[in-house]
Amino acid sequence: MKEVLDRLRVVQELDTKILRLEREMQKLPESLEGHRRALEEARERHRSAGQEGRTLHREADKKNLDLQSAEAEIKKLEGQLNNIKTNREYTALLHEIAGRKADKAVMEEEVLRLTYRAEELEAVARGVQTEVTRAEEEFQREEARTRGELKGLESQVAELKARRSEATTDIDPEVLAQYDRILRSRGGLALAQVRDGICQGCNMKVTTHDLTIILQSARVVHCRTCSRILYMGDGAVPDRGAAPEPGEE
Repeated sequence: MKEVLDRLRVVQELDTKILRLEREMQKLPESLEGHRRALEEARERHRSAGQEGRTLHREADKKNLDLQSAEAEIKKLEGQLNNIKTNREYTALLHEIAGRKADKAVMEEEVLRLTYRAEELEAVARGVQTEVTRAEEEFQREEARTRGELKGLESQVAELKARRSEATTDIDPEVLAQYDRILRSRGGLALAQVRDGICQGCNMKVTTHDLTIILQSARVVHCRTCSRILYMGDGAVPDRGAAPEPGEE
């Protein structure tokens, strides 16, 4: 049984390395996703600024057409002044022309405001385009680096799994099945060393009876608390203060 435990310890060491590498592999795409989000955010800012700038330019163009119509109407009214017969009609027409000119001034200010804001947004879009280009280049570099690291990690995992397969060849299938089941349920740690009578997997005391069985290598012993397969460390001796077996004196 000691030979079986020794082999399981080798398997556990390999599984620990495999799990660590697989966790590293899971983290790499997460790091890449951060760069992807930064790129998409930069693209969205560029799209938003460009779209708003184009919208304001269209509004300014429409206001310009209205402004041209207003100017033409004012000229038409001014031309009518020469045909007015009475002072009352003349004064009324002057008031109307003054009102049209006031409206025209407001429109001119609005056109200037829209044009200025549109040009501001276009400048913002040009600046953000630089950010987009930089973010794209950074994402591409990070993507290439991530792919390279993933490839290297996958190679290491494949090698370790091959070694694991070889290491489990002579282990009893039932014992290996127990080991694998515990490995999955206990976060990748199926074996636990007993040190000073304490299971190092859950820090609970091991009974004297179980310690004796482990030392005698009579059979596989599971921790009564965490179910991990127990083994004594090299040169370890049972602790006389270990918890007694139920019914033991």
